[in-house]
Amino acid sequence: MLYPARCNTSATAPGAPRELLGLVEALPEGAIEIPWQGPAALVVEHQAHAPGHAAVVMPDRGVFLAADMLSDIEIPLLDPRLPDQVSAYLAALDRLEGALTPEISTLVPGHGAVAHGEEIAARVRMDRAYVEALRRGEDPGDDARLDPNATYDPEWLRESHEQNLRLARA
Repeated sequence: MLYPARCNTSATAPGAPRELLGLVEALPEGAIEIPWQGPAALVVEHQAHAPGHAAVVMPDRGVFLAADMLSDIEIPLLDPRLPDQVSAYLAALDRLEGALTPEISTLVPGHGAVAHGEEIAARVRMDRAYVEALRRGEDPGDDARLDPNATYDPEWLRESHEQNLRLARA
């Protein structure tokens, strides 16, 4: 599923237009392609970040829609509701990396800048380095996305980073 059909907008997506949420339908469980008349859109579901989180690959267009992963401005965000998110995140990165075929030339994250060419592999390496440091019990606080001068809400990211550290150590 890409997004839950039932969502408390004010709690999970502040500022999202509530009137549009009813128009979003969950994909059938196990769907591997979005059933629509547009170009092929393959679903890469995984259990990192949130239950049923997924990326969408449009191979004919060379586009990879990463959702809330592979951002240049946002660290990996572990889900406190799910067990062993460090392993789940690394497994998700493996799945996403496996879907990045040579035809993919553009990566569109949910947050941050679009990546092209070699920047795409660099995003995977950056997220993997962060999560592998967590797995080793190290603080990946030297990640550039956590810089106090970062333009993307450094206080919020620091709090999220602290939560990631607690989850990884639990």
